[in-house]
Amino acid sequence: MSLAMILMLLNIILEADFKNYWLKLKNNKPFLALVAFYSLYFIGLSYTQDFKLAGELIKTSIPLLLVPTMLCCKPIEDRQIIKKILWFFIASLLVTSLLNFALYQHWVGNVIYDDIRGLSHFGSHVRYGILVSLASGFSLYFSIINKKYRFVFLFLTLWFAFYTFYSQIISGFITLISAIITILFYYLYQWKRWTVLILALFVVLLISAGIYLLIPASVQFVTLEELPKNTALGNPYKHDVDLEAYEDGVPIFTFISEIELEIEWEKVSNMDLHGKDKDGESLMMTLIRYMASKKLTKDSEGFKHLTKDDIQNIEKGIASIKYTRPGILGRIASISYQIQNDYNPNGHSLLQRLHYWKASVNIIKKHPVIGVGTGDANITFDNYYQTENSPLNPELRKRSHNQFLAICVNLGIIGFLVFIYFLTVYFKFNIGRNELLATMTLLVFLASFLIEDTLETQMGVCSFALFIGLFFNEIKPSIVSRNL
Repeated sequence: MSLAMILMLLNIILEADFKNYWLKLKNNKPFLALVAFYSLYFIGLSYTQDFKLAGELIKTSIPLLLVPTMLCCKPIEDRQIIKKILWFFIASLLVTSLLNFALYQHWVGNVIYDDIRGLSHFGSHVRYGILVSLASGFSLYFSIINKKYRFVFLFLTLWFAFYTFYSQIISGFITLISAIITILFYYLYQWKRWTVLILALFVVLLISAGIYLLIPASVQFVTLEELPKNTALGNPYKHDVDLEAYEDGVPIFTFISEIELEIEWEKVSNMDLHGKDKDGESLMMTLIRYMASKKLTKDSEGFKHLTKDDIQNIEKGIASIKYTRPGILGRIASISYQIQNDYNPNGHSLLQRLHYWKASVNIIKKHPVIGVGTGDANITFDNYYQTENSPLNPELRKRSHNQFLAICVNLGIIGFLVFIYFLTVYFKFNIGRNELLATMTLLVFLASFLIEDTLETQMGVCSFALFIGLFFNEIKPSIVSRNL
């Protein structure tokens, strides 16, 4: 990514048409709004303490200004070129996603994976998921307007949708829905406006299904007196009814006979039951949770109902039979468990994010107007977690994981409002020109901003800068029609 930007910059410098560059830049409203926002990072240096982190943040965010600047100085005025860029992007995502999938399925290579995040070999699992969502939206667009290759692009749309479903990336799934809904809404509205009602009904059903899957099962409350004291073999049961932990509504820490579990486990596995599973968690705890998810007693009788696949799942660190559901359904089951068992946030992405968001909001309350400064986010978050005796483990005490909150923490409400102003200017600029792909791209990134700090990593900020930068300039209708 850095090399590509250097080559683009050299091209601009060697052409040396600086007078025209200046005229194009000063008359470009989205660019000026972006400059206004980016300049706040430099203003934030005046009241920061950690200049090292501030320098890293500015360095990481350079593409946010540099790429649109170069695309404004030397705009792409031919839609056929933009089409080729997008086609090449789709092709690159097709190749890398197929390779990712083949490696993960062990059709090629011999990589051993700890979890589904190993599916991505070309950058962050989350950032790559956003790119797949964009590729899916672009493919759906071309399947509608390009009759010659309609079925090819429709196949690509379905493949990227399947890949997103399989990869279990919640942010990827949300951005995928944003991309597809935007494209379908536009063309259904153009075709017959009443068909938008069908799309709206589909969205409502999709959201309802998601909520239904996230709702935890009803809890089976029990008292110690009503539980049996011994197993069928006469060994004492361990029941902890005071610890409110449930797996699919079933109390996890009841009907436990560690003696019988140890005996049975040694018959089927070489792993130490009192050690760690392959995911680094307590193997005994994983076994107990897994058996609870299958509604089995944690003794010899219950153990007999575990299959060979169950044993392998437990060794891998899969703590619930529900987590073996295909694709995103397994991830939703994990989130449902987190919602029901919120006593320990460590290792649970949703619960951790809730703590990150709470910390961000409280920090913003203390520094509402101009924030903590460009480089002081780490120091401020560390101090907050220590002062509040956060239940998060030290290595899990991270920053906002929400781009809007991250901007508010660093630059305050002023920074947030200027960022919203930039997004609004860009949105109005492209809506006025009927630029569907620009609108779709913006909505995809906005969806990612809700649960990720997309612009604080190089892959995220480069992707954002490139795809919004392509539509910073008006493409003259006289050159080619508005359809790509």
